[in-house]
Amino acid sequence: MFDDLITHRAPPPNRVGLCDGGEEQYLSEGAVMVAFAMHLLRTIPGLSEVSIHPDGEHGKRFDFQGWLGKRGFTMKKALGKTSYGGTYASLEGKTVVVNPSSAIPDIGPLTMPRERPESLPVKKEKIAKLRFANTCGTA
Repeated sequence: MFDDLITHRAPPPNRVGLCDGGEEQYLSEGAVMVAFAMHLLRTIPGLSEVSIHPDGEHGKRFDFQGWLGKRGFTMKKALGKTSYGGTYASLEGKTVVVNPSSAIPDIGPLTMPRERPESLPVKKEKIAKLRFANTCGTA
């Protein structure tokens, strides 16, 4: 669904033998952040707002504003000193807050539903923390 988040690049020498066709599929940390934010918004009933917290390096390596714009999110309010920091809203009533900061976890729900569904794997007060992923193979 979000195949445009995957970039193809030459693998480092220690992973050359693990990749088909000499290319590695790579997800930048920024790509993982927006993918997980979209996952949270789609799968947690009643969740309407998610905040992601990229640091400066994430913003240099991933086009947050462009990617969210392709998904129908428009910036409603700027936040911070970067060109991509701000509150993005969709016509469906979903909101992604891109708050550039290196001092807080990368991603987490801002507005949790009043009642926690039993399928929700984390407690209300916990914030999910992500790490970037590298995968090898072809698309």
